Parts: sequence; C-alpha cells; structure tokens
Amino acid sequence: MQADVARLRHRYARQVTMRLVASDERLRDAFAAVPRERFVGPGPWRLVTPFGSEMTPDADLRHVYSDIAIECHPVRGRDDGEPSLHALGIAALGLGAGQAVAHAGCGTGYYSAVMAELVGGAGRVDAHEDDRVLAERARSALAPWPQASVTEMPSASLPAYDAVYCEAAGTGPDEAWLAAVKDGGRIVFPLTDAFGRGALVCLSRRGDVFAVAPLARVTVTPPALPGGAGVDARLAEASAAGRLMSVRALYRGAPSVSDPAVVRGDGWWLSSRPLDL
Repeated sequence: MQADVARLRHRYARQVTMRLVASDERLRDAFAAVPRERFVGPGPWRLVTPFGSEMTPDADLRHVYSDIAIECHPVRGRDDGEPSLHALGIAALGLGAGQAVAHAGCGTGYYSAVMAELVGGAGRVDAHEDDRVLAERARSALAPWPQASVTEMPSASLPAYDAVYCEAAGTGPDEAWLAAVKDGGRIVFPLTDAFGRGALVCLSRRGDVFAVAPLARVTVTPPALPGGAGVDARLAEASAAGRLMSVRALYRGAPSVSDPAVVRGDGWWLSSRPLDL
C-alpha cells in the first residue's frame, strides 16, 4: 500500500507540473513529497470542477491525487484550487533554498507545505488565513514543516519577503503586500473583476515599479471584492477582451496620455508597455 501511494504521488506530481513552460524538477519533487490527504481531511471528498461539484463514491486516494480542486470549507465556498494552476503560480516565484515567502489566504496550508519543501529548513513560510477554522486546520497540518507558521491576520508591519503568493483574488494590487516584496522579488496573485474573471499574474519588483507576466486566464471562487466601480468596470472590459494577457508593467501615479494603459486604478495603472530595464 505504501508503494502504491508513493506511485500515486509521483504520477500526480508529473501531471500537475505539465503546464509549466520549462521543466521544474524541484517543484515536481515538492508536490510528490507533500501528502495532499493530510490537508483535505478523510474521504469521501467533494471535488470541484468548472462544471460543478460532486462527491467521490469512496475514500480511495486516487481521487485526491488528481488535478482537481477539493472542497475544504463548504460554508464559505472554499476549495484548495486546481493544483496545476497553483504549480504554475508557485513556479513563477522562482523559490530557492533559504528564502522567505508569505502565503496570503493559505486555506488548509497545502500549497504552504509545497513552498516549505522548496525553501527548505533554512527558509521560512509565513502563511496567513483569516478564516479561524481553516487557520487551525492549516496549523495542525503544517506541523511536520517547522519552517512554516500560520497566523489569522498578517501584522500591521510586514517583514520583507523574497516572494509573496496570494490565493485571494483582487481587483488591483494590494499595497501592503507590494511593499513587503524585496527589490528583485516576486508576487503572484489572481487579478480579477468582481465576478472572479481575470488572469493569474506574476509581478517582479524593479525598484518602485513592477514588471508583469500574465501566467494564465482564470475564473476564481470566491470572486474579488470590487476596489471601486470604475476599476472593476475597466477590469471586466479588459478581461472580456483578453487584454489582461497583454499587460507587461505596473506603474504608480497617473498614466500619461501616450501610455497604453490597460486598466487604471486609484494611483496605479497596468500598461502593455514593457519596463525599460
């Protein structure tokens, strides 16, 4: 039985990392090393797909080791997300051994554990989850990874991080998390309208500006809380037209007339003009 589970995990790890542009052996090994069943609880499980949800007929671990989201909080409508999409986002962070990473909206901590494998014992994963029930589950499930800790709310003064991974969608960048990213560091989050439609984006800090690499179109649940009617309307229009995938930079201030702004927010804008590095 032990060997069968190991084979399941390695096959699953190969499956969820197939979307990556370049092979990432370290990330594949991290997914193979983390027991997903530890974070989703005992079966049967409710699987969440784009076409609806369904309960598995039994507690066979083959259901857990598939590229499908699993419900972790039915009352709040929370699930652990599509593993291959998370693999895409975590790979974009480029995590190395000994680095410090923040995980905002960690749920039960499954992807926190994957990142803990990547940064190793000399690294640090600060996981945050504002739902008390999920935070407690994450704290218990992450016990084998002493480099990972869970808090219900991030402190008012955030430390500097090499990378930030945000699971919660936003209609714009979170200024507190942007400020916490070290120069040269990266932040990944779903940029969506109030209906949850948008793109998973990776922002790389270059001084006071950020280079932007859209990773994939997404529809997320729960959707982002609108940051303002004007911003949300522009995001919805840009998302529907596919223009979010053309974004290359995040700037602060007011855009110039000549700048090809894709979305304008309050004191920031997303541009299709690449940074002059």
